Amino acid sequence: MIINLTMHNASPEQLEQGLVNVADQDLLKALLDIPNDALEASDYALDGFLQHRAWEIYQRFVMPLQLERLNQLLETTTRVVWSCDAKAYGAVVDFHFLNGLEEAKAVQCLVGGAPILVERLIQLLKEQGAVPLYSLSPRVSTEQTLPDGTTRKVAIHRHLRFRKAM
Repeated sequence: MIINLTMHNASPEQLEQGLVNVADQDLLKALLDIPNDALEASDYALDGFLQHRAWEIYQRFVMPLQLERLNQLLETTTRVVWSCDAKAYGAVVDFHFLNGLEEAKAVQCLVGGAPILVERLIQLLKEQGAVPLYSLSPRVSTEQTLPDGTTRKVAIHRHLRFRKAM
C-alpha cells in the first residue's frame, strides 16, 4: 500500500500499483496549500510554517499507519515470545522485533505539490522511517488552433511507475 499525499486523486494506473487516497482529501489539500501570507512572510517565518505543515501532514496521515503496523508487530512479537523456550527468548525477540521495526515504519508515501513544501516533507518522512515516492509519468502534449486564432494546449499525464525519492 502506498499513501497518496498529493492534491490529486489516484489514477487507475496508480490504483493498480497500490496507491490509496487518504480518507480526508479536503484536509490534505488544505495542508498542501501554501497561503499567500505565508509566502510573503520572512524566510524564517516561511521555514517555520513549512516545517509545521510537513509535521501536520506526517502526523495526520502517515504516523497512524506506522503506529498500526507497530502495534501488529508487538502482537506478533508477543506470540513469538510465548512460543519459544527461555534460552532462545532474547535472541528471538531482538531479531523478530528489530527486523520488523524498520519494516513497520517504512510506510510508502507518494509526494507531490509545491517543491518548497515537498522537500521538507520528504526529509521528514525519511527521518521518521517512511519511504517517499515520486510518480513517473511521461507527458504527451498536443496543441489545437481554435477558430478565434488562440491555441489550446492539452497535456496528458499517464502514470508509468513509482520511484523512491532520493
